[in-house]
Amino acid sequence: MAECWLNQEAEAVPPRYLLARLYAAQGQLPRAADRLRELLTRDALHAPSYTLLGILCYQQGEIAEATTQFQHALYLEPKSPLAYFYLGNIHQQRQEIRSAIHDYRNALQTAEHLTPSWDSSFTPEVLVQVCQRNIGRLEKMQREL
Repeated sequence: MAECWLNQEAEAVPPRYLLARLYAAQGQLPRAADRLRELLTRDALHAPSYTLLGILCYQQGEIAEATTQFQHALYLEPKSPLAYFYLGNIHQQRQEIRSAIHDYRNALQTAEHLTPSWDSSFTPEVLVQVCQRNIGRLEKMQREL
């Protein structure tokens, strides 16, 4: 599976980004994050690196850092569904219902821009389903307040 996206993107993206995705797929999150930070020191405008770094930080419990990385990603690429999705998760965890709903709706509106990830189970269809379910739950919570 990893070979598939490596072959598809080998000429289009920086090697450190591909290496970071490979490390992430292998569960080597700190190593993947290090490669992304190296890349971003050389190419501060590579939006996918900010998104992936945000996801890695999120998965390691570094929520403040993840938030910063997602904000950088959205500044550079305002149609990043994963950045919106994870920001929605962060706002939901913080009980910031309106912000979470807003981010999940943005993720829905940009879902068509979802690019292949190391996790092949996370498709645009799955993203849409999860966002719709989360919005429904949050709107119910909002009504009950």
